[in-house]
Amino acid sequence: MADSTSIKILCLAGKNDRCRDLAELRAGCEMVTVDSPIRALELLRTNHYEGLLIGDSQIESTIDRERLLQNHFILDKISDGIALLDNENRIIWANQPLKNWFSPSSMVGVNFYEALSKPQILGPTANPLSAALAQRKSSWTTVKVGDNRYFKITATPVPDATGRVENLIVSV
Repeated sequence: MADSTSIKILCLAGKNDRCRDLAELRAGCEMVTVDSPIRALELLRTNHYEGLLIGDSQIESTIDRERLLQNHFILDKISDGIALLDNENRIIWANQPLKNWFSPSSMVGVNFYEALSKPQILGPTANPLSAALAQRKSSWTTVKVGDNRYFKITATPVPDATGRVENLIVSV
């Protein structure tokens, strides 16, 4: 690991991208390499990097996900709560209505159910997040939060360019 004064670069690269092995860059900096645009976004939000290097294999999927997140101002205007989750149910992004209902502070990195104060799941699906990931299709349930707030939660899988599902869009 490089010392604390070195340049820190985030490298988003597939296993065959040549940018993973750029010795010239590695010599003078700390290079953190990931293979998921969503993971890169998480790291960019929680750490400081002087640069971002994107490998050829990642450009298309990065652009697609960036378009989704660039439209956050539209998603903030609708009345439904919306969140983008990773495959461990951690919130990567949440719109303003969801934040207003449950937590005005940052929800990023928090487990979805914890952000909703561990709601009581009423059904029909016992865990729509796990079901959506496992079945690769939308799943929903009704939850009770606190004494008298009820919400319908719908989880929809988001496949990457290879068809692998590692993210969910959840509407509340």
